Amino acid sequence: MLNNTLKQKSIAALVAVLVFLSISIAYFTAVLNGKALSQYDIQQHKGMSKELSDYRDAHNGAEALWTNQAFGGMPGYLVSTKYTSNKLRPFHAFCTLGNWPPISYLFLYMLGFYIALLAFGVNRWLSIVGALAFAFSAYFFTIIKAGHISKVIAIGYMSPIVAGAYLAYRGKYLLGSLITAVFLSLQIMVVHPQITYYTLLIVLIYAIFELVNAVKSKIFRPFILASLALLAGSMLAVGSNLSYLWSTYEYGKYSIRGKSELTLNQNNQTKGLDKDYITQYSYGIDETLTLLIPNFKGGASGGALPEHSKTYDFLKQVQGAKQAQKTVKHMPTYWGNQPQTAGPFYMGAIVVFLFILGLFLIEGRLKWWLVTVTIVSVLLSWGHNFPALTNFFLDHVPGYNKFRTVTMILVMAAFAIPLLGILGVNKLLREDYTAKDLIPVVLKSFYIAGGICLFFIIAASGLWSFEAPTDQEYIQQGYKELVAALQSDRLMLLRRDAFRSLIFIAAAVALIYFYLKKKLSANQMILGLGVFILMDMWLVGKRYLNDNDFVQKKQSENPIQPSKADEFILQHAQGDPNYRVLNMSLSTFNDGTTSYFHKSLGGYHGAKMRKYQELIEYQLQPEIMRLINSLQKSGSLAVA
Repeated sequence: MLNNTLKQKSIAALVAVLVFLSISIAYFTAVLNGKALSQYDIQQHKGMSKELSDYRDAHNGAEALWTNQAFGGMPGYLVSTKYTSNKLRPFHAFCTLGNWPPISYLFLYMLGFYIALLAFGVNRWLSIVGALAFAFSAYFFTIIKAGHISKVIAIGYMSPIVAGAYLAYRGKYLLGSLITAVFLSLQIMVVHPQITYYTLLIVLIYAIFELVNAVKSKIFRPFILASLALLAGSMLAVGSNLSYLWSTYEYGKYSIRGKSELTLNQNNQTKGLDKDYITQYSYGIDETLTLLIPNFKGGASGGALPEHSKTYDFLKQVQGAKQAQKTVKHMPTYWGNQPQTAGPFYMGAIVVFLFILGLFLIEGRLKWWLVTVTIVSVLLSWGHNFPALTNFFLDHVPGYNKFRTVTMILVMAAFAIPLLGILGVNKLLREDYTAKDLIPVVLKSFYIAGGICLFFIIAASGLWSFEAPTDQEYIQQGYKELVAALQSDRLMLLRRDAFRSLIFIAAAVALIYFYLKKKLSANQMILGLGVFILMDMWLVGKRYLNDNDFVQKKQSENPIQPSKADEFILQHAQGDPNYRVLNMSLSTFNDGTTSYFHKSLGGYHGAKMRKYQELIEYQLQPEIMRLINSLQKSGSLAVA
């Protein structure tokens, strides 16, 4: 009997891996055609790390700890230092398919959440569906496209870490601490402290609920043993990455993540990054509805509009049909209050519906933990739109002020929402519940999720003007009709996606209803949910990462080509070890490509030295602008 059960679990695990691999390959078929993603951050990294990589190649793998190529020189161990002390690298290679980007990234998303769902006791076939629900969150595709690879992999390892903590607090001390230790070690190894911070915040919130339960029951021994086991596992994970962590800690005090020595604008300062820098990218309060309706705020900053839009009709009259077809694919459809966005944090209409269903079906501290994680994540993502909570965390919660882009904290909700939703469906599968008990709950959840969609289909036009900050620029240029067309199309995008979400939610409700009425088997219902969830989220994911984002592999491997100016400088600077380049043909202090060829005064890095950043802000940039203005006034400089 035991062997039979083990055989069934092994077959299910093998099927899951094959499903994840097949779906990952199907989504990224361009890879099979010899293509690779063109990723902005990867290009910047190649520029910043060129000198360090060349040194490594020339000195048999030895590491240089300083680079002269960026920001007038900076420590190299946060740019491109390879730490080899972690002995779990072979297991990391297995989890990431031996580094087969971007197929391995989507595979890891699914594998990590699948492992977590099994730890939470979810049906093994439903766990496959849950893995899809997590992995196809739209944000996860936008960061792959951008090249935020350490973030991608860190998110992939997030779910098993939390699952290990759950097992430990359920009395499986050794297994839970081991799982947490292994995956936390791997997460730290890929070097994205912000995601690790959010992962540990999820675990901390869970531990608080377990502590409250221990106090209420007056039974402390299991809580203490689990906490000690997890602490021991965490110490092992930290120890396996100590060289990286220690150097990061040491340098952090002198980087922009550390405290400034200047006293300018103290209200904006923290012991880490400045508040306005941290909260520059803050989710709008109403923008939270993009979790349910992807185009609620128009999608990406340069969103694509269809040819049957009013904007296309206007452009066709002005530019002609051929040019209008190109222009309409890059219009400012986004009308939220972030400076720009690559896409929304869409988590799936069906997934959000299942989350609401889970609120009614799941009871106890498990539910309240996931609800708390979701609420904390959403409220903190609002950043400067909710200053009371944000400033409290920045001023009083250790480590929180070291990280920028507060919208990223929505990865916590991206974990909690599908988990609670799938736990809710898992509870439906239990035979001690009758259709009479459950159908009213399913319908109530439908009325809430579907009702929100229906409300915005009907009432959205009267709630907002659909204006974007960029609209004024077009109006000043005399394109008032274009702006009117854009605003009308933003309303159209919202309504169309609200209707789309309503349809997918209705499809999920129908599946569950017919299952409860014994018209469908459990496996048929699970399969149907998987198909509809994948269909919904796949299509939205393709809006932000598709075959058009791929280039020939040779072009991807050599994305930085020298300009005539680069060639001229290299020719005349030969033998001079001290020359510096100020490249003003691009965003000087947010570009790493210049560092590929030259010793640059600029660069691209999220943890540049604090003193140099302040030199840029208070000396270099003002002086550069004064020089340009002076030359323009004297007629010595023409700006094209």
